[in-house]
Amino acid sequence: MIFDLDTFFTSLIDILDAVPRTLFMAIAVLFFSIVVGGLLASMKLFGGPILRLIPSLYVGYVRAMPMIIHLYLISQLLERNVPGTDLTQLPVVIAIYSLYVGASQTENIRAALLSIDRGQFDAGYSIGMDRKQTLLHVVFPQALRVALPVFMNTYLTIIKGLSLIFVIGAVDIFARAQLEAANNFAYIESYLAAALIYWVLSVVLTMLVTRAERFFSKHVAVTD
Repeated sequence: MIFDLDTFFTSLIDILDAVPRTLFMAIAVLFFSIVVGGLLASMKLFGGPILRLIPSLYVGYVRAMPMIIHLYLISQLLERNVPGTDLTQLPVVIAIYSLYVGASQTENIRAALLSIDRGQFDAGYSIGMDRKQTLLHVVFPQALRVALPVFMNTYLTIIKGLSLIFVIGAVDIFARAQLEAANNFAYIESYLAAALIYWVLSVVLTMLVTRAERFFSKHVAVTD
């Protein structure tokens, strides 16, 4: 039989169990990559020559390094230097992936910060704020409103990119589909079930991103 509908639906139900875990990993990676990206973007924009060199080297590494090699490289370094590390544990997976995504977030946040008019700094200084207070209370909130739609797009990209974590033994939607295919030898049904789940997630998240972009474009336009 070319296609077994019953097996397809059975695989679909089983693979759905991995969706909450995948969504959680993606939101955690998004959060920590924003932290990494925000720190490095600040170093690049407001740091001295040495501090500016660090994010440049970091971004250059990620741009040149395929994700799958990054996963293998960091996982092997952890296994050799941190005995007992379980690479399938969520914190380890999230940390490895966040370091990679943090590079693109560095450029996203840097662009958002550069979009803020210089007059916003002057406005903060005029009411008695120092540089740090102006950044925290004036510049960063406005930059966040600019970057938020980009972050939401990144979230969707992370969900799909997590399909590579099977190489270190972690389980997401794709890894669960592989396990189903290996158990029932119905590779077409299992992979199509996974593809359907990714498609539905993509459609829903794309709709949310589109609405967010429209909302924030109106509000950001008022502050420029």
